[in-house]
Amino acid sequence: MGTQPIPRSIASKIVELEEQLQQFVNRAAEQLRADIATLYLYDIERDKFYMPIGYGLRDETTFRHAMPRSDRIAGKIVRRRVPVVADDAKAHAEMGGPFTYRERIESAAGVPVLLGDQAVGAFFVSYRTPHHFAEEEISALEQMLQHATGILAASRLAEVRETLTTLGSSESIPDTTLGYIVKSTCTLTGTPVVLWVLDPTTGSLAVRAFTGIRPDFARSVSLHVEGDHVLARVMATREAIAIPDLEGDPRFPFQAEVQSEGWHSLLAVPVPMGDRTVGVLAILSHTHRVFVPAEYQVLSEVAQRAGDVLAGERHADILSNLRSIGLAFASRLEISALLDTIAETAAQIFSADMVIVYVYDEAHDEFTETAARGLAPGSAGAVTAPAEIDLLTHVIVKGKPVFAGDAEFDPCLPAAFVAGQAIRSWAAFPLQVGT
Repeated sequence: MGTQPIPRSIASKIVELEEQLQQFVNRAAEQLRADIATLYLYDIERDKFYMPIGYGLRDETTFRHAMPRSDRIAGKIVRRRVPVVADDAKAHAEMGGPFTYRERIESAAGVPVLLGDQAVGAFFVSYRTPHHFAEEEISALEQMLQHATGILAASRLAEVRETLTTLGSSESIPDTTLGYIVKSTCTLTGTPVVLWVLDPTTGSLAVRAFTGIRPDFARSVSLHVEGDHVLARVMATREAIAIPDLEGDPRFPFQAEVQSEGWHSLLAVPVPMGDRTVGVLAILSHTHRVFVPAEYQVLSEVAQRAGDVLAGERHADILSNLRSIGLAFASRLEISALLDTIAETAAQIFSADMVIVYVYDEAHDEFTETAARGLAPGSAGAVTAPAEIDLLTHVIVKGKPVFAGDAEFDPCLPAAFVAGQAIRSWAAFPLQVGT
């Protein structure tokens, strides 16, 4: 779904606010001699974070696109409105998440950004070497935040927040899905994750999705599938390959990055598409690691899901597929059978766990029949009445898809339905008949 244009007046305010906050974050990191400093603004009404500002990051791309979940450390800081300090970040129950591993953080502290008595953001300082936070450091950090509070108080924060938290993503559905796949893998393994995909026209493997590696490396790296490197061997044999010690191993051609990024071990598995291999999914460990069978299995299952996404993309454009399904309404098939066919086909295209189809009667402005696939056992009657779902009205009126990567905290679907069906991510598409 494309983003809506931002009015010029508010766009200039957004740019100005970002620049001022970036200057604040840079100064704070330098004064505290921190390796990393990150600031997220917080929308209390929507319970979501926006406008990430960072300093010293290794993976700026993931940082910009992966907002903190409000049920984790950043959310707890804004709700409790008290600092959280972790001299040992990886061992800390709340601080030891994927960001900590991705950025190789050893120690970190987070404090709320307060505007009056309301938390409007969370600010973190982090170190890549062990660091003990003295009480005076936290006090100094809270003092520094008074400057950030002044910046926010002088900005048109309400308009900025409303604009940024309601914008849709311009990223394609397959790319968004692949991005969530690698981020989920990072969460499971605590390592950088890279998905290489084969371009059949050039015979080259290029990075399609990643987390925990430098964006400039991801954009520039490309290997021919006929080489003697580890990726080519995985593609040729269709078998997983582990390298417990990357340094000096001729199968891994990125020896400069082994030194600069601190990679020690690799596990690479094929990404299957039917009887072909279309890519390689790899994890890069910052510690020497002997991978166990369970890790092979998990990574292979994730690679299969990535292959399903790529298969749907290559078979045909997803939206075109759905529109072509909609044209079947012109046929004489019984409506219930047709809806079942639509639901089943959509499930195959998306490799979805659950699909629900709602039929809209434009003449009477109401939703009528439904069909569903993959509902939780015993919950056939749990599908919320379409008239109560604002999301469906939005899709019908706009004629555009809507995508949410974190259903639990997205207000578009009823919370009880999301919880009852254990939904993690969802997408909604219009089915078009005719023009």
